[in-house]
Amino acid sequence: MACPPVPRFRSFVAALAALVLLAGLVLEGWTAADRGRLGARSAADLPAALALTRTRPSSAAYARLSRAQAAAGQARDAATSAVIAARLVPNDSKAAATSEQFVDAALRATVRDLLRPFAGLSVLALIVLAITGVRRRAEAWHRERTLSHARGRVVLAVEGADASCGEGHGDHAVLRPGAQALVVDAHVGAALGDLKDAPPLVVALSHAEAGRTVRLSARREYAGGAARFRVVGDALKEIARVPGRWRVLVRADGALLAEGEVRVATA
Repeated sequence: MACPPVPRFRSFVAALAALVLLAGLVLEGWTAADRGRLGARSAADLPAALALTRTRPSSAAYARLSRAQAAAGQARDAATSAVIAARLVPNDSKAAATSEQFVDAALRATVRDLLRPFAGLSVLALIVLAITGVRRRAEAWHRERTLSHARGRVVLAVEGADASCGEGHGDHAVLRPGAQALVVDAHVGAALGDLKDAPPLVVALSHAEAGRTVRLSARREYAGGAARFRVVGDALKEIARVPGRWRVLVRADGALLAEGEVRVATA
């Protein structure tokens, strides 16, 4: 069974949500790596580092504080402390480079925090799309199954001024001059007609020897699995002018559900 076509909007939303989620996961991993690379062994060192910077502020004290803040997940505070540590020793290139690393880490942490709500919404969107996708596939499977098991029948009748214009008996009918309408009652079963997205019901009359085909307007609604088609006007004239055997074919999504026969008599 072929999968149902996926609307472009659903594909776009799924791709966008996956991209946002991937970016969020990359940033989460990157900031975790920053925390492990720039932070001290434990965030428990943070109170002592704070006390040291208050009592004896120095470049080393602020450098220690920045590492403790990084370990505690305070990336922006850690960047501030690292910048202060670098400014206290303006000629120390290593301190300057370290402060740049802390600033970059703080920027990544800020972007991560901004992206987190959207990543959460992306997860929700992907879950909803997955659930609705499963439901759509289940509906498509049910539709295909119903269609493959559908079997119908055709009941034909001829309308005219009197009985000499023709008659119908079940799935066979005889059409004679003077007929005003050919009535095709297609019964394909309630299960097919009651589908949520029922396929259109198509009736065609085909004359193999003459190579002619007359298609009637499709019916998209046939609750209960029955629909009446009336062949009148130009369509009836097209059939009446070619004598012989016309096959009546009832299809839905290309599947043949029922057939009958109309014989056009010249007299």
